[in-house]
Amino acid sequence: MSNQYHKVFDGRKRRIRGLWGRNDLFYAQASLPDESGVVKVRRVRLTATTVAGAAAELRRLMTRREEEQLPLMTQAPKFDEYAEKYIETQYALGRKTLETLKGESRHVRFWAGHLRSTRLNRITTTKIRNGLIRRKGDGLAPRTMNICLISLRNVLKMAIQDGWLKVSPAAPIEWQKVPRKKWPLFSSHPALSAR
Repeated sequence: MSNQYHKVFDGRKRRIRGLWGRNDLFYAQASLPDESGVVKVRRVRLTATTVAGAAAELRRLMTRREEEQLPLMTQAPKFDEYAEKYIETQYALGRKTLETLKGESRHVRFWAGHLRSTRLNRITTTKIRNGLIRRKGDGLAPRTMNICLISLRNVLKMAIQDGWLKVSPAAPIEWQKVPRKKWPLFSSHPALSAR
């Protein structure tokens, strides 16, 4: 078994242009843009396990490239670096009040410490749930935990907008139930409303 890339041929011994093999895996070779828009020749690993399946996946990849619907084909940034970029972006945009940004920054920095150098595309719902369990162990109230989850969802939303993710791994996580205060019912009776 060779570690080198080799050309792939179909059933009629014809070369499939742009398709390469290595260690029983298939790779598509194509000119693809990176996050800055610079087009480079890259090899992208395909999920198919047969030559026919790999050829079909290569055609789909090329179609998506022509329609400019491809996700970024470079390595996703680490969460802690991207979280810092998110905080800087929010301060620069100035869409939120300073107090809101300070609170959100605290929660985002918690997530940066929890997820550390995990790549954005490697963040799972389980890792997020473990972070919430850790926050609950710190004694946070349910409402504060919900705000912490909102802060994470905001970072992941920006990652979706930047093309690093297709869907947020935080989407399936449910909100914490917040206990509601019991308020007395309003009464129009003068004796009851005087109390």
